[in-house]
Amino acid sequence: MQAHLPAKNPDVIVDPPQGGSCIVHNAATRKYFKLGQREASFLAALDGSKTRAELQADNCAGFSAEEVAYLLDQLEQLQLTGQHVPPEAARSLSGRAQDFVTGNAKWRFHLLDPNDLLDRHIGIVHALFSRPALLCYLLILLSPVFVLIADPGVLAGVSILTDSGLSVLDWVGIYVAILAMIAVHELAHAAACKHFGGKVHKIGLMLLYLQPVVYCDISDSYRFSSREQKLAVAAAGIFVQLLVSALVFVAWTVTGGAALLHFSFFNALIALFNFFPFVKLDGYWMLVHVLDEPNLRTKGFSEVDRLVRRAIGAKQPTAAPFKAVLAGFGIGSMVATVLFLVLGGYTIHKYVSLISAELGLACVIALCTVYAVRFAVRARSYVRSLKS
Repeated sequence: MQAHLPAKNPDVIVDPPQGGSCIVHNAATRKYFKLGQREASFLAALDGSKTRAELQADNCAGFSAEEVAYLLDQLEQLQLTGQHVPPEAARSLSGRAQDFVTGNAKWRFHLLDPNDLLDRHIGIVHALFSRPALLCYLLILLSPVFVLIADPGVLAGVSILTDSGLSVLDWVGIYVAILAMIAVHELAHAAACKHFGGKVHKIGLMLLYLQPVVYCDISDSYRFSSREQKLAVAAAGIFVQLLVSALVFVAWTVTGGAALLHFSFFNALIALFNFFPFVKLDGYWMLVHVLDEPNLRTKGFSEVDRLVRRAIGAKQPTAAPFKAVLAGFGIGSMVATVLFLVLGGYTIHKYVSLISAELGLACVIALCTVYAVRFAVRARSYVRSLKS
């Protein structure tokens, strides 16, 4: 496959059209994209037999020459067309090092494949989403409200953040419980995806803005035709965390254990934080499904790119109407990315410095260097695109 003879990446699967659009799946990267039916047909027809100039001259799928050029650029950027990445064994040591530094996928570490386990217990999975189970969940979520109505003064004099009276062992227990809750959060995503007919092959660890987090690959839910099912999968983790916080809060009112109240508070806080839409947390994916726009972040950045090109007088990539809301989302995402990286660096420095201040500083410098390289590589590519 040659760069000047565009062809569909052999790892890419184009699903049958649904309502005028198609889901395109890259099996190698497990990324999903939503394309219009014409764009998907154009992609599927790319077999490497024509040059870019020939495709532009043919007005493929009714696209103009300018639209064909823009579409080819976008498809290549999304890794739906282009050259194969050489196998790891064929890559030089320096090449593999550069891939690790510049590629997000290399920062993911696969721990287990839960798909077979979920299949073996599919009856239990379905039972968790039955109407009686949903009624129980509703009663549990409302239980703190019932407690507060019955005893409005139950929180009087309680301070979560100061004068807690917790021992070091209590704080260790809360921390371990939060880690366990995060794992349950991801399993909830997996169970919801499996319940609605999807496959879940990866649960693992990844670095998100310099901090290790557990992730669950539920990208198969993109293939669901129902928006409600996609939303349920995206919201399952937050829902379970709030459910557990409600239960633990009620347990605190019965036992009076201060550690229980602190766990309930911090667990709920983490769950609510996941609604933040400007980074790829659960709130972002929920917004993606509400708007029915799988490529929301990419399109937001594309609108910011159009703003930059307009400001410097560069050629616009498309004549489509400018969407200020998407541009605002793109700017918000960029700002949030920088802030989260700073927060991640601060957190690493804070905790590693408990061992050694010099080691903490060295870790931050090393990670900043990695991200600086990634930024430089992408910035160089972007500046070249502005000049083309």
